[in-house]
Amino acid sequence: MSGTTQGKSLSNVDYVEWFVKNIQCIPTTLNICQSSSNIFIDTMEMKELCGDYMCFPSISLLQNKTDWYRIFNFKSKLSINDYLILLAKIRQDEKNLKTNLDRIQLLYSNILKDIESYSAYEENVIKSQKSILYFLSENNQWKLVNDLYLYIDNSGTNNHLNDVFSYPKLDFNNKNHPNLQKFAELFGITQITMNDLKFNDENSSPAERFREKLIKISPFIKTWLKKSNFPSAIILSIDKILQQETQFIELDYLKFFFKGKLIQETNVFFDTIHQKFYITRQWDTETTFIDLPNKLCQLLKIQGFEGELRFLLKAENEEISKYFKKCSIEIPSDEDIVSLKPLPRSGYFFESRILIILVL
Repeated sequence: MSGTTQGKSLSNVDYVEWFVKNIQCIPTTLNICQSSSNIFIDTMEMKELCGDYMCFPSISLLQNKTDWYRIFNFKSKLSINDYLILLAKIRQDEKNLKTNLDRIQLLYSNILKDIESYSAYEENVIKSQKSILYFLSENNQWKLVNDLYLYIDNSGTNNHLNDVFSYPKLDFNNKNHPNLQKFAELFGITQITMNDLKFNDENSSPAERFREKLIKISPFIKTWLKKSNFPSAIILSIDKILQQETQFIELDYLKFFFKGKLIQETNVFFDTIHQKFYITRQWDTETTFIDLPNKLCQLLKIQGFEGELRFLLKAENEEISKYFKKCSIEIPSDEDIVSLKPLPRSGYFFESRILIILVL
């Protein structure tokens, strides 16, 4: 047994407390004895997080044994090094990956919650291991964190580039956590910024024909939204968004580049930062309509209306009126088209380097 065996006795010292903290004398779940300062309390939260991968000495105690907690001062929270050990254990168990997806997200969540208060020592623990550390990617493959990318915008990670880049697999809460950027920085995940992404906008011009089509069907959009019980504030904003707030721009093609490398070609792109809606010419092709209704619903804030909007864009007025009559929806006329004066602009400015906001 280690410890001091010589010297004077000190007054006002709790020798029992000193003993359990400094001598490996308490049996644990790993069938070894440890000092109390190295033992975790085997709580429900700890079991949920670690499951069968609990590789740390722990002890089960009744919650009402408050004196035990005070005297023994057991650990109740994993350190960053413990989290990384646990993640490595989960990674080794490839057969149970699907059942561990929630556990991995919980582990990330705990790190995200604590990372803002990490000490310099804890940050160095992360930095020292990031060259050999693996995170789960969006396609459920384990990737070195140095090979992962994170595109951060107002709506979370950009999922449209997953075919080119490997992103860490994050649930909604983790993806939108305020500490996500610091998380990426410490773990060495490459963050894609507006200085890295750009697109080719040669031969661009105002998309007047497309804009006129939207204005023409706007009464049908608003009437159908009203029938579908969309908020009145959203319905009232339609004309302003289409006629005053948004620049509609058409191009021959839309190609996105990352550090000079072509990574994506698309037909529709909504730049939420500058309120510009880009679309390739011949916008009424089926290829364009793969993404067009979705992007327009993002623009108008009417998500869930994609199918109806696609119909209104493709069908002629006669077919639309016939369908409205069948569904007992009020049929608007051309007189219901609201005409707003365009807001003064200095002219269309086509930026070759912008922050890409391709919303999930």
